[in-house]
Amino acid sequence: MYHRRLSLDTAPDFIVIANGEFPTLELLHKILQRAYDKGTVVCCDGAVHKILKAGFPMPHLIVGDLDSLAQEWKDMHRDILIEIKEQDTNDLSKTFRVIAERYSPDRVLLLGATGLREDHMMGNISLLPTLQTFLSGETKELITASNYGCFYVQCKDMRNTYESLPGQQISLFAMAPGVKFDTEGLHWPLNESTLEELWMGTLNRAENDTFEVTATEGNALVYIAHEVRQPK
Repeated sequence: MYHRRLSLDTAPDFIVIANGEFPTLELLHKILQRAYDKGTVVCCDGAVHKILKAGFPMPHLIVGDLDSLAQEWKDMHRDILIEIKEQDTNDLSKTFRVIAERYSPDRVLLLGATGLREDHMMGNISLLPTLQTFLSGETKELITASNYGCFYVQCKDMRNTYESLPGQQISLFAMAPGVKFDTEGLHWPLNESTLEELWMGTLNRAENDTFEVTATEGNALVYIAHEVRQPK
């Protein structure tokens, strides 16, 4: 699969907003505004307060247990609320189940999944491979973006190509024990390499305008930082 660099032209028009740190990056605000104009914006529960505070309109849908919304507010906006009381899954999982049933998107941009409480952030990041399975089509793509970079799901046994800039920092994370990585186009190449701990695949960098990754024996995450650092 070929992953293009995130831009206004390449970003998905379907956006999910989680209740973490709301992005301030100008590019992400432009992408979000375009989704209001041409696509769909869905909020997880209390994330609606953050999106309104940032000056954006009401989203098309709000999903979750809605425990962070006042009853009076819920009564006023009942037509765009989906309340799911069960506590076996978090609001992000609930939201992706709903959008799979209602919209069947093949590409989704997830914002607000990181930042703020670290336990929520780690839980959200670990969920990304599962969340991508809710998307439709053979070329399903979940991009999780923040002010600092983007996570992509590297599915088991797939060879993916990622657009990059020379010097862009790249990190790889195994999401299961025993995952083996093969890469091409990174400064420190991996060849059937197993990363036993999460930190071991961090802070690599792209050498050219694309790089390739294969992960076998399990799923992985590829993180591409927005920042470009030229070697000294």
